[in-house]
Amino acid sequence: MSLAIPDADQKLSYDCLKCVLQRLEVNFRFRLAERLPEINLTEKAAPLYISRLSITVDGFQLNDTKYKLGVILQAREGPNPEKINSDNRKGGSPRDIDRFGFEKYSLPELTPGDILIQDFDPEMYMDDDDLESVEARVLKTWNMLTDLERHKMEIEQASEEELENIPEYQIEVDPEEGVLVEIYQEEDDDLMEIEQELENILERPVNIEPDQLDRARSREERLEKVHKDIRYLKRELEYEELDLQRYQCKRDNLPSPFDMFIQLTTTSPGGTVYIERFNYDNTLHEARKYLICKFLGNRPMVTKIRSLSFWAWLDEGLVVGLPDGIKLDVQEFKTSGNLSEVLQRVEPILEHPNRPFTRLESDRFKLEDAQNPKVRDARVLELINTTRVEFMELYREITNKKVVIHFSRGLFPEEYVMIVENLVDIKGTLGTCYEITQWRHSTAREAMNAIAQRFQNSVKGERLVTIPLPQQLQLDVSYEENLTQPGRELWTMKMEVVRSRIN
Repeated sequence: MSLAIPDADQKLSYDCLKCVLQRLEVNFRFRLAERLPEINLTEKAAPLYISRLSITVDGFQLNDTKYKLGVILQAREGPNPEKINSDNRKGGSPRDIDRFGFEKYSLPELTPGDILIQDFDPEMYMDDDDLESVEARVLKTWNMLTDLERHKMEIEQASEEELENIPEYQIEVDPEEGVLVEIYQEEDDDLMEIEQELENILERPVNIEPDQLDRARSREERLEKVHKDIRYLKRELEYEELDLQRYQCKRDNLPSPFDMFIQLTTTSPGGTVYIERFNYDNTLHEARKYLICKFLGNRPMVTKIRSLSFWAWLDEGLVVGLPDGIKLDVQEFKTSGNLSEVLQRVEPILEHPNRPFTRLESDRFKLEDAQNPKVRDARVLELINTTRVEFMELYREITNKKVVIHFSRGLFPEEYVMIVENLVDIKGTLGTCYEITQWRHSTAREAMNAIAQRFQNSVKGERLVTIPLPQQLQLDVSYEENLTQPGRELWTMKMEVVRSRIN
């Protein structure tokens, strides 16, 4: 039997091309259509399936590819201040910037396709500064820096006896003036090098007396702290001088001395970074909406999205811009803002508005949200930062069979006992499951012991307590370390009603 060699010049049929495009990873598919305009109409006609679309203040994530938008600055004369370079390296400001250089804390006017997710908290962004107060801060920091430089020279030039009489210099830190702790954090690597060099010097075998070694170490340690404070104040002075420059531009009605551009930073799943820069002719919201509409707009078939999320930072505003009239087939929905209000605003874009979500997640959950039909019907309800409501009240109101809760504060062991009592007496139907993540291993361990003591018929293992229930059911209470956030000690308590494993 002979094998026919494919004709390399033969074009794919329309249907075959649609089939091929449908199976491509969506971000690659979009790039391909952009580079080959002749297939753009076919690409739009092919069904589109997206695993995850997460839209945030500074961009969006499509599956595992991140699109970050920011405003970057470039000095028209001379080099950029280090503060500007640092912001540019991070992708630029996530907020729009006015002609004087101030970041804007306001929402755009809603246009067709826009959905309000969360408004700004006006009290968080009230500007009480004026030119005089900023000038005073600059002068104060400058004087502190001058004093600290003089203090450093005193330590360097003092004799051993004089050094003991030089008091420590304490810089004044006012949290109301926007002091950034990250200034120290950014210099951790430099400090580690200094510390290592100091250790190397101190560990060298030299013939000096112990008290001389202590004095040498004391001098070096004090100088190290002073150098750290000087670096901090220089950076803080740079911040304040930039702020002063904005107020001067506003007073004189002059534009900022920086050229502004919109930067799009695309990061692939493998970590490859692509950077594009554009003239700052549109707002960041308009740029983000343009990209999303470019990807999702003008499609005759409904786009299917497994997980759709709209996330705003705490007290920040967010308006999501989508193609006007779009319909999305969404399974999971996650959002910031007032949950009940957002659910109502999102309903027009849902292809199946009456179908329950497989997972519904909120970071601003309120007690009254538990009565919302879409909340009650969700197969999994996931709550983040529930400190705004009293937990036991919330627990009594929630009717979902599976609930996942991430606490910024932990429950007490006796509260876990109350939850288990309620599961045993009222909510203990097959499939009911609560997962609660909090800090501290000790709390989880103490809760397990308290639960075992409360239910004498329970069977206790190392990290599992099993409580028998009627109708051949049992309640399994267990805990394990949660590794979703490296560097933080988190533990997840799980309480689940399952079929009895005892014959």
